[in-house]
Amino acid sequence: MAGRSLGAVVALALLLLAGCAARVEAPAAAAAAPAEAQPTGPLAGQVIVLDPGHGNHTGEHSAAGDWEDDNVLAVAEDTAPLLTAMGATVHLTRTGPDLLGSQNNTDLTARVADAIRWHADVFVSIHENYFNGSQVATGVETFWANPNSKALAQDLQTAVAAGTGLQNRGVDSRPYWVIACNPMPAVLIEAGFLSNPAEAALISTPAFQEQEAQAIAGGLEMYLTTRGVPVGATPLRGENKYMCTSMNPVQANTWLLAMGE
Repeated sequence: MAGRSLGAVVALALLLLAGCAARVEAPAAAAAAPAEAQPTGPLAGQVIVLDPGHGNHTGEHSAAGDWEDDNVLAVAEDTAPLLTAMGATVHLTRTGPDLLGSQNNTDLTARVADAIRWHADVFVSIHENYFNGSQVATGVETFWANPNSKALAQDLQTAVAAGTGLQNRGVDSRPYWVIACNPMPAVLIEAGFLSNPAEAALISTPAFQEQEAQAIAGGLEMYLTTRGVPVGATPLRGENKYMCTSMNPVQANTWLLAMGE
C-alpha cells in the first residue's frame, strides 16, 4: 500500500512538473497591435482638395517670366501641411508641373473625378489673374458656380484679402468647368494679377505664397467650423450640368461615370 501510494505521489509530481514546463515553454500571446492614431484638431474628419491650376505652362505668365502654374503649385504645397496640422485629410490634384491629361479638357475632368473619388468635402482651385491690355488691374477675387459654394467663396475671399493685403474684388459666379461641374462646395481663387508688373513680382515671392497659404487655411477653417459642409449633394445648376455633358464624348463619359450617372 505504502509503495503504491509513494508511486502515485511520484507520478502526480511528474505530471505537475510537465505541466509547468509546458506553461513555461508556451509562447506568450502576441501583444495587441496599438490602435491607429486618429487625426485631431478643428478639421479632423474633413477631406479637402487643393487644385493648383494649369500645368505644363498653360497658365498665364508675367513679363518677367513668372508662371501662374509654378506660383499656384507653391501656394498649394504651402497650404497642405497647415490643413493637415488641423486634422484634415488633404489631396492635391497635381503635385508636379504637368497637366493631368494630354489635353486641357481631359485635365479638367480628371481634377473633378479625383475629388469625387477622394470623397472630398470641399474643393479649392488656386489661380492667378491676368487682364489683357492693362497693367493696373489688381487684387483678389473668388468665383463660385453652384449655390452650395457661395458661402465658401465668401469666407475664402474675406480671409485671403485680409491675409495678403491684396485689393478685395469680391466674389462672383462664373461657370468655370472645375467648379461648375463639381457636386461638392467648390470655388476658384484668383489671387493677384500677373499682368500688373508690381503685383506679379509680389505674388511670385515665397513670402507672399506663404501668406496666401495661411489665409486659405484660415478661411477653410472658418468655413468648415462655423458653417459646416452642406448635408447631402446639392444639384448642379441646370445650365452648368448641360455644359458638363456637352463637351467631347470621352470627357462627358468620364464625368458622368465620376458623378455616378
